[in-house]
Amino acid sequence: MSYGQEISRGNRLTKKTATIKYKYALDLKEQIVDVGDLTAEADVRKNVFHCLSCGQLLIPVLGSVRVKHFRHAIEGICNPETYLHQLAKNVFYQVYSDCLSAGTPFNIEINKKTFCTSCQEVGIVCEVEKNLFVYDLIKLFPVISVETSDGPFVPDIMLSNVAGEKLYVEFVVTHSSSKEKMESGLRIIEIIITNEDDLEMIQKRYFSQTTPTMKFYNFKDISTISSDTLACNKKLAFFMLKIDGGAFVYNNTLQKYKVRLEQGDISFSKHLPLGGPQVYLAELEEAYHSKMNIRSCFLCRYHGDNRYREQNDVPIYCKFLKKNFTSTQAVSCEFYRADPSVFPSKTSLTTFINNHFFNW
Repeated sequence: MSYGQEISRGNRLTKKTATIKYKYALDLKEQIVDVGDLTAEADVRKNVFHCLSCGQLLIPVLGSVRVKHFRHAIEGICNPETYLHQLAKNVFYQVYSDCLSAGTPFNIEINKKTFCTSCQEVGIVCEVEKNLFVYDLIKLFPVISVETSDGPFVPDIMLSNVAGEKLYVEFVVTHSSSKEKMESGLRIIEIIITNEDDLEMIQKRYFSQTTPTMKFYNFKDISTISSDTLACNKKLAFFMLKIDGGAFVYNNTLQKYKVRLEQGDISFSKHLPLGGPQVYLAELEEAYHSKMNIRSCFLCRYHGDNRYREQNDVPIYCKFLKKNFTSTQAVSCEFYRADPSVFPSKTSLTTFINNHFFNW
């Protein structure tokens, strides 16, 4: 049946025409056709076009007065949302397949992080830079399938390779991917499609993690490592226990910390994580229970809060000597008596920390 014969048959069924206008249709070879590429030539009139949504016959309107478009030959129930969803899948499949055949790149741009490992020996790896890195999907995934079952899921598009790696491409017109799919660990790119113009991102063959209408799930950041040990000037906190029993917090770079250790008067030291003074106080107790030589007024049975510490910058009031001291006074104090019953963990820790707060 020719194109004209099929139209005539449709007109005998109904004289009504649909008001829905589409820019794209499928031809007899199941290829996507952009009505903007058509001209009112005889060979075009011989072709037959069908709707991606309902499968019904479409007529190309190619006049010079109105914008070119396809309209339904027979009015029926055609869902524009279904049309957009089917259109996106077909356009992607067609563009990606053409790239595979021609060896043309289809690029994806994802986040890359750069880290500094200068302080890795104390458990610190710092992110120093974030930028974008481009991959060619064609080289990574040379196999494409549409709506193919993959275990419990049926993705719109599945890209895969011989190593068993997979990438789902999902087109969102009304509903996002299920929670189960997003939490499956499978790499997924969700693309929001609201109108035909959104297909441009596919036709440009370039997806980016920075595009607001694209969401990337389960993509591991690609990281590069910087090992320049002289470049890091970040100050860290270190718990230092001297041979004589005095303890203090040393704030400096890792390199300066190593130089400080070379003085030879430190019996024990460790990097302190974030957490404030309570971490230091916990280290004092740990040193005591580990039977290290530790002498700190914070551990003494006679220690009390110096209520006027802001005036003289010392945290301890000695209830025995009736004077204010720094916590290292215990090193040379003959009256020092460590008493676990008054350790910070045995008191109201929050109140204690607030009353004895000091800057790192």
